[in-house]
Amino acid sequence: MRRSLTFRLAIIAECLALSCAVACSQDVATKRRIAVLNFDSPNAGTDAPSGLFGAAAEDVGKGVSAQLIEKLLQGGKYTVIDRSTLEETLKQQTENDRKEMDAYSMAARVGRLLGLDALIIGAITRYGVNDKKDSGGLLSSGVRTRKSKAFVEITARVFNVSTGEVMAEFKGQGESQQPGVVTTMQSKGQAQKPVQMLGSEFAESLFPQATRHAVEEIAAQVSDFADRIPALQANPAAALTPRIAAGDDSRANTPTASNPSRSAARNADGSN
Repeated sequence: MRRSLTFRLAIIAECLALSCAVACSQDVATKRRIAVLNFDSPNAGTDAPSGLFGAAAEDVGKGVSAQLIEKLLQGGKYTVIDRSTLEETLKQQTENDRKEMDAYSMAARVGRLLGLDALIIGAITRYGVNDKKDSGGLLSSGVRTRKSKAFVEITARVFNVSTGEVMAEFKGQGESQQPGVVTTMQSKGQAQKPVQMLGSEFAESLFPQATRHAVEEIAAQVSDFADRIPALQANPAAALTPRIAAGDDSRANTPTASNPSRSAARNADGSN
């Protein structure tokens, strides 16, 4: 009797373990495999406010991409490959190919070589303060101060590497919880625009806060769209004959953002 009960319990345990393994394998299979390219940074023109960026303007787009990758991985709908692998594969394409193909075509080719289902591309379309000019106090002749929150808007597109088409576009907006100080100085001469200077709090906390909120909006929309992304079709167009190092043409062997150690040996130069 006791042996029979022990046997039954063992059978139940094995069934539960098998069910868990099947469920886990199905979960992995349904994840879409993507890469997130560095987003285009905001355009810092000659009339951009002083203190707009705490670091180089081009680093803003990289930071947005890194935050988006983190959020998408947390969402559990995607497997994200390491960006250094994408850059390495792009470098392996011949110079002639890069001249003859536009940016979208080249991105599609590289995506298919890496077995991606889609690419996430985008840009920071707003990065600044409000445009109010009639508020604030007068400090001295030609110098005014006012309060403004930081505002960030991000656009992201889902790029289908099988068809070379943009499947969807999403927008995310964010603003800081607290305002900062904007100082406006009137330039000499009526034709010249006033010079704006932002307080240090913008670069230190307000823009990062607004950016985080915008990224969270984008990540939620992209995660909800995951089930509508078709899996990469086998045997893509013959024009996409891969020029890729041995061992990199397998989806199983390509490093991901969640497991970057596989690419450590090939990326000893520290490229991002």
